[in-house]
Amino acid sequence: MDKVYDLTIIGAGAAGLFNAASYEGSCCILEKNSEAAKKIYATGNGRCNYLNVEADSSCYNNPDFVEAVFEMVSPDDLYWEFTNIGVIGSEEENGRMYPRSNEAKTIARALINAASNADIKYNFEVKSAKKEEDIFIVESTGGQIVRSLNLLIATGGKAGIQFGSDGRGLKIAQSFGHNIIKPIPALAPMTCSEDISSLAGVRVEAMINLIKHSENRDEIIAFEYFGEVQFTKDAISGICVMDLARNIKLEEGVKYTLTVNPFWDYEKSELEDLLKDYPLENLIPEKLANYMKQGKNLSFTITGTKGWPDAQTTAGGVDVNEINVDTMESKLVPGLYFAGEVIDVDGYCGGFNLTWAFASALIAARSIND
Repeated sequence: MDKVYDLTIIGAGAAGLFNAASYEGSCCILEKNSEAAKKIYATGNGRCNYLNVEADSSCYNNPDFVEAVFEMVSPDDLYWEFTNIGVIGSEEENGRMYPRSNEAKTIARALINAASNADIKYNFEVKSAKKEEDIFIVESTGGQIVRSLNLLIATGGKAGIQFGSDGRGLKIAQSFGHNIIKPIPALAPMTCSEDISSLAGVRVEAMINLIKHSENRDEIIAFEYFGEVQFTKDAISGICVMDLARNIKLEEGVKYTLTVNPFWDYEKSELEDLLKDYPLENLIPEKLANYMKQGKNLSFTITGTKGWPDAQTTAGGVDVNEINVDTMESKLVPGLYFAGEVIDVDGYCGGFNLTWAFASALIAARSIND
């Protein structure tokens, strides 16, 4: 019979590599791509915001589940874990941590080196996974078989599908009987019905509101949320916008409006007096001024979000009610574990989702070690 590993990890991304780096037994990582950490290289515009040291449970859905995890592995704990594998961090505003080198490949290289104890099988596209007696059996589309005593699903969700995140891990979890909360793109630019092509390239600091309209009732989902708003030819982006996009759930009879106020720091009368002495284009980007001079206001009818290639993370995933929060082990199948984005946990933009991935992966590794 082929070798039986102590642990098989599906996915050589952030959670999978970090788990392997902390695991002490024999380990095999199965990776669909021809290289590991492919998505990490593109994270943070090539800089990789790998942690947020101010992360807490209020920054995520399923906050009770996340809080229990952070009580066992805090963001500060993760900072020192990365220091131990050779990453010197540089903290920027709002707790965002980047590698001192300002290069995502520093994080990717550190994780790959730290996981060098594992056998990594590249171009291994999982066809099926099952458990026979006490052994997990994973088969590739090419007919390769890997056996192990434990199995960790760390495939991510569907965000960044161009990097190989195709939702395969969710299907595997479902095949073991797990309930899957419907995955939708999160932290993605918003699309709108207005023609904003003339605003492409505009960046402006503004106060934004997201308003939900349904059955003659208007509900302000986010009030006076501040940040840099970015426009492309067909979408509205920026960290503040993508954070609010997590709240958009398109349903029949429901509409959303995004308001953008670049003059948040002026009272109406003050702005009127200012405009008597200064042209509008001296106060805001010229493209935005020209747009407003055409009689168009900065209230946009939201039609949805950009799709999986533009999403930074996945909302939805394996139901947390079916996972033991102390171990990340399945409550349905002994020896089956989960970590990272494949679980129904998603957070704000700014390193929160990688913080979650690493924390959950470390708990799983410690549990399997025991």
